Amino acid sequence: MDGICKCLALDGGGVFGIGQACVLSQVDVSKFDFFVGTSIGSVVAASLASGISRARLPEFFHEEMPRIFKRGLWRRINPFNSRYSDTALDFALIRLLKGQFGAVPKPLFVTAANLCEKRLKIFESTDPEDGSLPLWQVCRCAVAAETYFPPFIGYADGGVFANNPSMVAVAGASAKLGVAPSSLEICSIGTGSGSNATVRAGEDHSVIWWGRWLLQALLNGAANTMHEFFVNSLRCRKHLRIDFVRDGKWKMDNPSDMLRAEKAWADDIKRAVDLVSAF
Repeated sequence: MDGICKCLALDGGGVFGIGQACVLSQVDVSKFDFFVGTSIGSVVAASLASGISRARLPEFFHEEMPRIFKRGLWRRINPFNSRYSDTALDFALIRLLKGQFGAVPKPLFVTAANLCEKRLKIFESTDPEDGSLPLWQVCRCAVAAETYFPPFIGYADGGVFANNPSMVAVAGASAKLGVAPSSLEICSIGTGSGSNATVRAGEDHSVIWWGRWLLQALLNGAANTMHEFFVNSLRCRKHLRIDFVRDGKWKMDNPSDMLRAEKAWADDIKRAVDLVSAF
């Protein structure tokens, strides 16, 4: 690509992808030259990159999230399975995302975790092997959130490596699209951060507490500190970061909390629409 290159990079965050959906349903996304997404952000990014009407995005969340995050009695009492079945998730992605990954009109990069090799996998629509996969399957790999859904063809949610995929955008632009950071403009949209948890000095914690803390640190801490630091250090031509404040009691697998967030973020969404429109 020659000249200025604009990228839209979307974080993961379960039902809180509704914030991204509400913002992007109201702006002209044709200005973006390529898209990058992690977890639910990959579904939103894939929808936009493939030309699906952006007005469908909030509808997708409102209709599908209650089906996807519906937990049967067996999974409530059985600790050896993922929290949710992937049946509704698969059907939702199949209905939304058609065609092959490599057929999307604009370049698309999707992050996932390679479970066997314990490393980040970046699916690239410009890569012949990755491009031969159905679009819904690539996103299915990306949304297989650890402990929430079963893995898919050896992959799980890439959020533990890059929940904020801004650095993936820089790498993809440089290595695959031939765009230098000085010509790259990144619009990065999160799914909310913040917690009401407190840690007291001298307090001991269980393995379960540490497990929850580690997962939150990987998903939230990496998004808002490390990746932002590196992207800013590379001195891209422009870097716009938009995020929301999430109530610490809200859960990423609770559709009711999604509706609470959408209502609480109404003014922030309006401001974000203006910022993205002007980007």
